[in-house]
Amino acid sequence: MCANARMILASAALGLWVANASAQERLPYVEKSVWTTTYVQTMPGKFDTYIEDLSKVWLMYVKRLKADGHILSYRILRVEFTRDNEPNLVLMTEYKNMAAFDVGTEYWEKLLQEVTGSLDKANRASASREELRKLRGTLLLRELDFVEK
Repeated sequence: MCANARMILASAALGLWVANASAQERLPYVEKSVWTTTYVQTMPGKFDTYIEDLSKVWLMYVKRLKADGHILSYRILRVEFTRDNEPNLVLMTEYKNMAAFDVGTEYWEKLLQEVTGSLDKANRASASREELRKLRGTLLLRELDFVEK
């Protein structure tokens, strides 16, 4: 057998081995729901006022998103024993999947209209919240679960 033929056979055998190995390999995890976590630092003496504001606006948004099937759950976590300039509140929202973010501008505009009345009112309310809190960032997280072997 010539050298070229041996090289072709070796390449074919290697290709079959790689295909078989990759068909047997699986990632050790599966992707699950998607979370957003927003970190909030309330201004001194404004924690309860901010929570009251959340109960009027944010809670309406998440309840509607849940009723419409876009989110699975939501959480509000109070951070105890914070250090200077750290958030003392974490808002968590669990979305079914990434597609939940892509429901279209029309949907978001309608929801905004229902919850706040208008884009102008929403913008003014957002600006007035600056006296209640500072946003310290938001993370978009994908939940993973281990695959049983």
